[in-house]
Amino acid sequence: MSPFPNSVKKSFAMVMVVLMLVTALPIFLFAHRELTNAKESASEVMKNAVTLQAGHMARWIGTTMEEIRVISGLSSVRSRDFQTMEMDFQTIATDRTDIMDMVYVNTAGRPIVSSASGVVESTDISLTDRDYFLAAMEGKEWVSSVLISRVRNKPIIIFSVPLLDQKGVFDGLVFGSVRIAHLSNLLSKQRFGSGGTFQLFDGMGCPLGDDFKPYDPHNHTQFDVAKAKEEGGLMVEEEESETLTYVMPIPGSDLFVGGSLSLGEIRAGTARLVKATTAALALLSLIGLALFLSLTRRISRSLDTLTDSLSSVAEGDYSPIESSRLSPLPKELRDIAEAIEYLKEEVRTSIDEIREQGIRDSLTGLHNRRFFEETIRELGKGHMDPVTVVMCDVNGLKLINDGMGHKWGDRLIERAKEVLLEIAGEQDTVARIGGDEFAVIMPQNDGSGVDLRFRDIVSSANSDDIDIPLYMAWGTASGNAAARSIDEIVKDADDRMYALKEVQREDARGGILKFFLKTIKQRENRRTSHMDRCRDIMDRFLKTVPEIDGLFRKRMVRLAAIHDIGLIGVDSEILAKKGPLNDEEMREVRSHPEIGYRIAFAVPNLSDLADPILHHHQRWDGQGYPLRKSPVSGEDIPLESRIMSLVDSYEAMIHREYLPVLSHNEAIEEIRSCAGSQFDPIWAERFASFLETWQPGD
Repeated sequence: MSPFPNSVKKSFAMVMVVLMLVTALPIFLFAHRELTNAKESASEVMKNAVTLQAGHMARWIGTTMEEIRVISGLSSVRSRDFQTMEMDFQTIATDRTDIMDMVYVNTAGRPIVSSASGVVESTDISLTDRDYFLAAMEGKEWVSSVLISRVRNKPIIIFSVPLLDQKGVFDGLVFGSVRIAHLSNLLSKQRFGSGGTFQLFDGMGCPLGDDFKPYDPHNHTQFDVAKAKEEGGLMVEEEESETLTYVMPIPGSDLFVGGSLSLGEIRAGTARLVKATTAALALLSLIGLALFLSLTRRISRSLDTLTDSLSSVAEGDYSPIESSRLSPLPKELRDIAEAIEYLKEEVRTSIDEIREQGIRDSLTGLHNRRFFEETIRELGKGHMDPVTVVMCDVNGLKLINDGMGHKWGDRLIERAKEVLLEIAGEQDTVARIGGDEFAVIMPQNDGSGVDLRFRDIVSSANSDDIDIPLYMAWGTASGNAAARSIDEIVKDADDRMYALKEVQREDARGGILKFFLKTIKQRENRRTSHMDRCRDIMDRFLKTVPEIDGLFRKRMVRLAAIHDIGLIGVDSEILAKKGPLNDEEMREVRSHPEIGYRIAFAVPNLSDLADPILHHHQRWDGQGYPLRKSPVSGEDIPLESRIMSLVDSYEAMIHREYLPVLSHNEAIEEIRSCAGSQFDPIWAERFASFLETWQPGD
């Protein structure tokens, strides 16, 4: 029996009444729920806001401590140069408005240097009773609780870093004091939700004021500090002020951050939302009912078509709907249906593109680690046995990147890709699974001849002796995934690859260094000739110095032979330029000691030459390069660099291109005239005396 009256009009009227009731019921339930759960929703918003703010504060604390660590490593601090330390501290305090004072404290607990007070000649202040001083004596960094500044009577936080001598013994500390008022001012200006405010509290739960509200450490505690720490956060409701507050500890400190909302504002906002929603829904309901009366019959079938189309999307089916079902639709609905079909086509295309991007390496276009792991898992089922896995690693990529830049490193990666694609078969998978790591998966392959093929193709790739050399270590392993774990096969290949990598490591470094020198020679032959001549002069000079032993002389000869190796990282067009260089070109040329330093540091048998290479263009008066905030000078320059500077400069004087060439005797006079400014005066005289007894070509 039908529940509807026989009259169509009465049936439609019944439907209208039911629709109105159905529309009104959600409005009522919505209003009731919003009013009931207003406090809960506001609490959640407040918790999220406070959690986010606590995270920001924790990162700020971590960043500030890191900056204090950097400050503790300044050369002026390490050398106890109090005048320079004072200038460094004042610069830092000026740049960081939140830092009130930077102070160096000696082992007796006396503040010696302050950004606010300068170098303190004598003081009765002792900090030996402070927690941060006691912690520093144990070699620990410290973030203090809220303290009252003895100088300005303001609340502060101390960030302390201990200073240790070479034996790890306590040798003083550096601390920075941060104004609590600065943090409170910043925090008080921020808002969340509808009228929500933030507040900073000390470790006792007392509120911390801004510049206009003095801090009272004896103020009453506003929440249970222990409970807030234990639970990671605490919600406090104050009935008198009708305020809801949530506080939580800031990681890495003894502070709390809190957020407050007015309960009255919460209720008022909810009431406004409910009223606006009710009015909007009521209006939409009336409009909807009116449209329903006139359009129901016409669009019912059209809606069925649209529903089918959208339902298929919800189920993940983006296949197009038949055109015969779209043509009968009204124009407006047909446009919508066609738009949906267009979007489905776009989604299908995007899904295919995203999947392809998700399994491809952006540099080489090879498959990536994700695809490699998916393929390994699939082959682990044993349906493509036997399986051969080849794990590969490009030796020397970091050395290429450090010396010649990432453009050349990318070029080396491309060469490795080309070699692996030549080795792989049609059904094999080549993947780049890391920065310098590749893998080849060979299903239905027992591994016969794979090692030999790798060796032949890699050797062939280096046979032209023109391009950047490719040193590739590989390891192969084969097996039946049905009988043993595919992960074991991969591990065996990886272990063999690393074993070969260790064997090849020194050959790779040596070959790449030869490539660097060959490339420098191709770009500018006079540079390698310069280094060869410097090597010969160095050997002859040091043989005349009786206190120089054979080991040191051999080391200096090695230095002379490669001291300009950093030129490999300088633009070849600049090196080949005829005539004076502009400022930008000169800056790039002057970067070669730093590039050479990185190259030497990366090669174990050259690491002892890294510092001499870095400083071989530094002057005795500290006005050379590389430029540093606190450049070395005088005897702080390594002895090897001071000697290398003399030999390098002399050889350049008698062979230079951009300035008039000096004669042998003129070069000797130039060296003596620059003694004490450009050159070590003692070694300059020794070298000049040697040159007076030696002639080029001897």
